[in-house]
Amino acid sequence: MTRALVVQHVAIEGPYAIADALRRGDVTIDVRLAGSDPLPASIDGFDALVVMGGPMSAYDDHDFPTRRDELTLLASAVAAGVPTLGVCLGAQLLAAAVGGAAVPGEAGLEIGWGPVWLVPEAKDDPLLADLDGELTVLHWHGDTVVLPSDAVLLASSDRYANQAFRVAPRAWASSSTSRSPSPRWWATSRRSGATRPSPSRRRATSPHSSTRATRSSTASRRW
Repeated sequence: MTRALVVQHVAIEGPYAIADALRRGDVTIDVRLAGSDPLPASIDGFDALVVMGGPMSAYDDHDFPTRRDELTLLASAVAAGVPTLGVCLGAQLLAAAVGGAAVPGEAGLEIGWGPVWLVPEAKDDPLLADLDGELTVLHWHGDTVVLPSDAVLLASSDRYANQAFRVAPRAWASSSTSRSPSPRWWATSRRSGATRPSPSRRRATSPHSSTRATRSSTASRRW
């Protein structure tokens, strides 16, 4: 049985279409609500890891008691070559777990539906290689990431350059949310062999359930 661990941060903000997509790929999902459900100390026993978004800060333990445990879990997954997907807060945690950092965004909040553009390096990415140009995604963040030294940048927006990236052969991250990653993320990553913010910057709770909205493009659903 193929099992994916999904770390969720807000009770009403489940994996929704991500879970649907993984189930279509014959993956059994184990959803853990951080702070309520126990998190494993390592990725042992799981075949994939998804870390969802949330209103807390990836660089501050305040109101985020599981932050360090999640960093350890993400580092474990990347080191083991387990397919990994970080979304929004999860993307920031992934960057911090493998040598990068999450930091307050100097350009302020980025909220609402808007475009990101695939950079030329995305043409060589096993997940995004056949996608072109612009994807419409849901932005809901005021923080951004400093990429790890070995990360490959995949997408940027006008406000923040580091919108999506890959680290190692099987770990992907997106600072914005799209409608669904689709089973393709799981299938591609399996084949790949090389895988409180300060009061002035407090982020509103992200309405991840709206990632099911039809305004998300077909291309962006592949995340």
